[in-house]
Amino acid sequence: MKEVVDQGVAELGRLDIIAANAGIDLVVPWDGATEENVQTTIEVNLIGVWKTVMAGVQHLIDSGGGSIILTSSANGLRAFPFNVPYTMAKFGVTGLAKALAMELAKHNIRVNSVHPGGVNTPLVETAWPQFEALKEGNEALFAALEVAAFKPGMMDPREISNAILWLASDESTWVTGHALTVDGGATQH
Repeated sequence: MKEVVDQGVAELGRLDIIAANAGIDLVVPWDGATEENVQTTIEVNLIGVWKTVMAGVQHLIDSGGGSIILTSSANGLRAFPFNVPYTMAKFGVTGLAKALAMELAKHNIRVNSVHPGGVNTPLVETAWPQFEALKEGNEALFAALEVAAFKPGMMDPREISNAILWLASDESTWVTGHALTVDGGATQH
């Protein structure tokens, strides 16, 4: 990945923004996750994001600053049931953003995380039937999945893109270390 970023910077002149987004989901009760499932989920969702940042952050430093946006999840701020591996990884992304924000501030680099709720993507299309299969006998826990206070249902991916564009823009130059929720109020409960 670093070679590709280096080549792009050589061709285009500089790098100003890193947007790191990686996600797989395993929907199982806590005792249904295996060590392999947990490792794979963390490798993709957390380590993949870290690798993306590491591939380009020196170019931001060399350019005199920039913006790094890490996509976490509502699960990165509030635990939801049947998602232990995913929640572990996404809380890690939240911590990564906050730690990097402190250390990279001296380089004029802003680091923030975005926390989507349900987004109409193939990941959610695949995961939701798995959640539904676990509903029987877990109605109280399942209610935690239906908590969007503002607009229930799935949002268009454009909502997340708009949040990322704002964090990448000069309109947010004083925003760093922030966990921006775009989740219809799901993390407000």
